Amino acid sequence: MDSNIGTPKSVARSWLRTLSTNIQEINGQHTLLSLSKDDSMDICLKLLAAHDFLSVPILDRGSFIGFVDVMDVTGYALEVYKRHAEALDMTEDSFRDFFESRVQNVINFSLWDQPVIMYDIATLEQVIHGFQSDGRNFSPHRIAVLNDRNQICNLITQWDILNFLLQRVGNLPEDLRRKKVSECITHQPITTRLDVPFVDSLQLLYQPGVSNIILVKLKYLCRCKLKIARRKD
Repeated sequence: MDSNIGTPKSVARSWLRTLSTNIQEINGQHTLLSLSKDDSMDICLKLLAAHDFLSVPILDRGSFIGFVDVMDVTGYALEVYKRHAEALDMTEDSFRDFFESRVQNVINFSLWDQPVIMYDIATLEQVIHGFQSDGRNFSPHRIAVLNDRNQICNLITQWDILNFLLQRVGNLPEDLRRKKVSECITHQPITTRLDVPFVDSLQLLYQPGVSNIILVKLKYLCRCKLKIARRKD
C-alpha cells in the first residue's frame, strides 16, 4: 500500500470529510467578471478571448440572469450567417449585425448548457451531483454560486473540482483510484476531415453533448482536435 494512503477505514472517513467540504473552500474563478445584459457581443467576445473563458455570467441590475458561453456564441453566429446567407446579403453589415447584438439576445441561445445554480452553503458532494447530466439533455461545465442575497459570488467549473480532488488523491476510495480510463468513456469520438468547410465543423460542434471534434487527414489517422472548450472558465 502507498505510504501516503491510509487504511481503508481512514480513507473512507477522509473521503466522507472531503465530500462534505463547503463549496466556498473550492477555488473557482478568482476574479469574477460579468457583463450587463445590455453589453454588445463585441464586448462579450473580447472578454472571453482576453481571459480564455468558456462563459461569462450576465447580470440585470446586479442580479444573475444566465450565461453566455462559447456554445451560445457559436449558435448565434450560425443563426446570423444562415439568415444573411438565405437573403443573399452577406456584406459587412452582416458582421456588424452580429457584433452589435446585445448579449441578452444570446443568453442560453444554444439550450445545450443551461445554468445550474447552487448557494454558497452547498457541499462538494452536491456540486458533483450538480455536474452530472442524469435526467438532462446537457452536461454543464460550470455552476453559478449565489450568496444569501441571490447575487453571484463565484463560478465552479469541472476543472476546479478535478484540481481540488487531485490535491487530495489519498482521500479517494481505492476503487476510484484504480479505475481504468476505458471505464470512463461515455461516447464514441466524433471525427471530421481537414478539408471540411469550417461552417460545417461549427454545425457539428453545435450538436448537444459535443465539446470537441477529432480532425483526421486520412481515415483513422488523427491529426489534431478542434475544440470548443478549454480548462478555464
